Amino acid sequence: LGRVGNARAWRMTFAMDGDGRLWLGTDALVSVGPDGVIVRHATAPTEPRVLAAGRDGKIWMCTPNELQVIEHGRIKTVSENVPWVGDLITVRHMLESRDGSLWLASSRRGAFRFADGELSRVATPFSSASYVCEDREGSVWLATDGHGIAQLRPKAYQVVNIASGLVHDAVSALAEDAAGAMWLANRSGGLVRVESD
Repeated sequence: LGRVGNARAWRMTFAMDGDGRLWLGTDALVSVGPDGVIVRHATAPTEPRVLAAGRDGKIWMCTPNELQVIEHGRIKTVSENVPWVGDLITVRHMLESRDGSLWLASSRRGAFRFADGELSRVATPFSSASYVCEDREGSVWLATDGHGIAQLRPKAYQVVNIASGLVHDAVSALAEDAAGAMWLANRSGGLVRVESD
């Protein structure tokens, strides 16, 4: 297929929309239709993009300056008033939870939540988040760089870190298994299973 973005692109994210189109976000925006046709979309060059699939077939897209949504191939800005414009932070991962909220994990300001047209910072005891995941009970979990994980419940959170038994605090990914336990991948290559209470 060839190169789709800058060779130095920091990461690529994929998301599938409701029309069966696979989207790739990096410093370029590319989609592959169900027919295999590849389209490079006209967007600002070298602007890193993070993508996440929405529950109703849309794609969420975050750039350094805006929060956008892609529906049926059309890009629409939903928030130009993002708090990280001009900062050296990066939104690393996004997830739309079952209640329709969009959760964003960022490199220098922790977590954000977009709901009812408003983007707000989520109060947590850490400033860096790398990944966000939702469990079967609706709790949102954040992986952090050096502070373990945090379980966010409505108006409450729980931190799991070295002090509470983790071997390593830098967590890069999370997933829930069929029994409701959380699995963590840490930066040193370890895999950890944490039971939910």
